[in-house]
Amino acid sequence: MRLTWRSAWQRWSFFLAFIGVFWAVNAVSQNISIPVVSDQLILKAQKEGSVRVIVQVSVPFKAEGNLINSLAVASQRKGITTAQDRLLQELRSTNYRITRRFETIPFVALEAGIQALAAVEQSGLVISVEEDRLSSPMLFESVPIVEGHQAWAKGFDGNGWTVAVLDTGVDKTHPFLSGKVVAEACFSGNGNCPNGEITQIGSGAGIPCTYAAGSCTHGTHVAGIAAGSGSSFSGVAKGANIIAIQVFSEFTGDICGDAEDPCALTYTSDWIAALMHVYNLRSSFQIAAANMSLGVGGFQAFCDTLSPSAKAAIDYLRSGEIALVAASGNNGYSSAISFPACISSAVSVGSTSKTDQVSSFSNSASFLSLLAPGQSINSSIPGGGFGLKSGTSMATPHVAGTWAIMKQKTPSATVDLVLSALKTTGLPITGTNSVTTPRIRINQALNSFISPVSDPVIGVFRPNTGRWYIDLDGNGTWSGCGPDGCWGVFGSPGDLPVAGQWDGQDKSRIGVFRPSKGMWYLDNGNGIWDGCGTDLCISGPFGSSGDIPVAGDWTKSGQTTIGVYRPSTGMWYLDNGNGIWDGCETDLCIGPFGSSGDIPVAGDWTNTGQTTIGVYRPGTRMWYLDDGNFKWDGCGTDLCIGPFGSSGDIPVAGDWTNTGQTTIGVYRPGTRMWYLDDGNFKWDGCGTDLCIGPFGSSGDIPVAGDWTNTGQTTIGVYRSGTGMWYLDTGNGTWDGCGIDFCLGPFGFSGDLPVAGVW
Repeated sequence: MRLTWRSAWQRWSFFLAFIGVFWAVNAVSQNISIPVVSDQLILKAQKEGSVRVIVQVSVPFKAEGNLINSLAVASQRKGITTAQDRLLQELRSTNYRITRRFETIPFVALEAGIQALAAVEQSGLVISVEEDRLSSPMLFESVPIVEGHQAWAKGFDGNGWTVAVLDTGVDKTHPFLSGKVVAEACFSGNGNCPNGEITQIGSGAGIPCTYAAGSCTHGTHVAGIAAGSGSSFSGVAKGANIIAIQVFSEFTGDICGDAEDPCALTYTSDWIAALMHVYNLRSSFQIAAANMSLGVGGFQAFCDTLSPSAKAAIDYLRSGEIALVAASGNNGYSSAISFPACISSAVSVGSTSKTDQVSSFSNSASFLSLLAPGQSINSSIPGGGFGLKSGTSMATPHVAGTWAIMKQKTPSATVDLVLSALKTTGLPITGTNSVTTPRIRINQALNSFISPVSDPVIGVFRPNTGRWYIDLDGNGTWSGCGPDGCWGVFGSPGDLPVAGQWDGQDKSRIGVFRPSKGMWYLDNGNGIWDGCGTDLCISGPFGSSGDIPVAGDWTKSGQTTIGVYRPSTGMWYLDNGNGIWDGCETDLCIGPFGSSGDIPVAGDWTNTGQTTIGVYRPGTRMWYLDDGNFKWDGCGTDLCIGPFGSSGDIPVAGDWTNTGQTTIGVYRPGTRMWYLDDGNFKWDGCGTDLCIGPFGSSGDIPVAGDWTNTGQTTIGVYRSGTGMWYLDTGNGTWDGCGIDFCLGPFGFSGDLPVAGVW
C-alpha cells in the first residue's frame, strides 16, 4: 500500500524516536554514528513534499589529478558508479528522482520525499547528505588600477589561456567578446537550457538567459571584465579565451525575495556539474581559472563540512591546477564570506573602490584571499552595449583574468604558487573591520614570479624486493597503497635507484641501474613494470660493475638522461639522450675527471640550465667541478674548491640561495651540522656561508629538495631506523615538528631515500 505524506512522516517520526531511545540506551557501550539526514531537511520535505539533496556514497576516492595513471582513474570511476547503483537500488521503492549523477565524484543529486530520506538514513552506503542549495548572481578604469596595462606592455595578456565563466550565459556575438568563446555548456536543474533540457553541451548552449532582465546580463558583464578586448579599453586578460557555461534556472514567487520576479538562481548540483565539465575540458584547452560570481549566505570560518560535494569538486579543479575563483558576497559582512567562496580550496575575492577602499557592500573576513576593484565597473552587456555594475561579482573576474596572465608567464605554476605571488605582492588594504587583505597588483606579481620548481615528494626504494613506495598524496605519511604509490616490482636485489624526467615532462620517473649487467630500467610513468617494449630498457651495456649511476640534463634539452661514474678510472660515461650506448664518439666519455675514492656530484654549476659533472674528494675535502665543457681543464679553468668539509662529511648539492645555480655543501654526521656554500664556491666561514644545525641524528641519511615549492633547495634527513623524514621549511634551523616537516613513518630499515616530482 502506498504511504501518504502524513503517514510517511508519522512512520519516519516513529523511526527517529526509536533511534533516539536506542542511542540513549547504547551510547556508553556502542560507537553510534550521527544521523546523516538533518532535521531541517526532514521538516522541509514534510512541508513541501520533497527536498533536493546531494548524497555522498561511501567509496574511497581522490581527485583524479592526484591519481597515478589512467587505470587508477578508470578503477575509481567504476567504484563510484557501483556505489551509486547500490544506493539507487535501495531507494527503488521510495519516492525520489535523480537530478544529477556525477561520474567522477561519489555524489548523486536527488529530489527526495520522506520515504527516500528514511531509506537514505538507514543505508550503510551513505556518508553525508546536504541540501542542494540555491545561489544567486552577485550583482575602463579598473584594469590600470591592478596594473593590467603594465603586464600587457611586457607581452602578458593571457594569450593561449582560457577562463571558464560559470554564470547566466555569455553573449558571444558581442564585439567585446568576438571570437573568444571557445566552448559552451548549460546545466540548469529547472530545464532552462536553450534546448529545454537540464543539460546541453556545444555551440549555443552558453547563450544568456532571457527571463530575468537584470540577472541575465550578469554573465556577459563578468566575461568582459575577465577577457574582453576593445579599441578603447579591455578586460584584464584581453588575450585570453572564454568557456561560457550557463548554470542558472528560472524561479518565480516568494523564493525570489526582493529581487526581480522571475529571478535567476542556481542549484549547487548544477554548478558542480559545470565544474566537472571544466575539469574534463582541461585536455582540450589550457584553462587557468573558473570564475563563479555567485553565492549565498555568510560563514565566519572555512565551510568545507557544509558541502562535501562542493569541496570535492573544487579540489578536483585544483588537482588539475585550475583555480576556482569565487565572489565573497555583497552582504557587507565584516567577519563572514559567502558560500562557495568559504570553501578552503577556493580563491575568495572581495571588492574595493577605485580609490582603494574596501567596498561597503563587500563581505570580508580574516580568511578572505584577495581584493580587486568591484565598484562601477564598465563592461559588456548582451546586445552589443556596455554598462556599469558593482559587486564582488565584478571584482572576481579581475582575479580570474589575472590567473590567465600569470599562467601565460609560467604555465607550470600551481594554484598555490600563483595565489602566493598575488598575496605577497598585493597592496595591503585594511577595512573598517581592521582586517588587512591584499589588492592584486599584476605587474608586481609578474616581477616576483620565478619559474617554479614543483614540490619534491618523498619515497623509498627497497633493494631486497625491488619495490618503490612513493608518498603520492603528499601528506608525508604512509596512507596505504591506494592513496600512496606502491610501485614495482621495479628492480631486483642489488639494483641502485635513480629518478629523472626521462620523457622531458615535469614529473620525475623511477628507474634502477643494475651494476652486475650495466643495464638500466626506466619507468614510462605509470609506476608499473610493463616490460621492455613499453618501459625503457637500456642495454649496451651502459655501465659496468662498480660504476655509480648519475642522472642529469647533460644536453640542455629539459630531459634527464643517464650516465655512470667509474671510480677506478675517474671516467664518466654520459648518454646523449637516445638511451643507447653509442660509443665514445656519440655519447660523452669524459675523463679522467676524478680519482679513486672520489664521490661523484652533478649540478648546474654555471647557471646555464645544463647539468655538468664534479667530484668531492673526502681525503682532502676538495671539490673539482667542471666548467661545462665536459673535460678536465685544470684548476685555472675548472672549479677547484676547498678545502670545504671535513673527514667523514657527506657531500650535498643544491640551489641554497635561490639563484638558479647549484652550489656545494656537506653534511657532518658526527655533529649533525650542515655547511652550505653561499654561491662563491669557497669556504668563507659561518658568518657568510650557511652553518646549519644540528639538524639530524647519528645514522641519518642527508636529503635535499625544494620542500616548500619556493625554488630554493633546503635540507632534510631520512632516518632509516624509524622510516621518519625530517625536512627543513627553509630557515635552516630545527624548529621542531610543529614548524618543520616531520613525516612518516615512510620507509623501513635498509630502504634508500629518493625525492622527485612524481
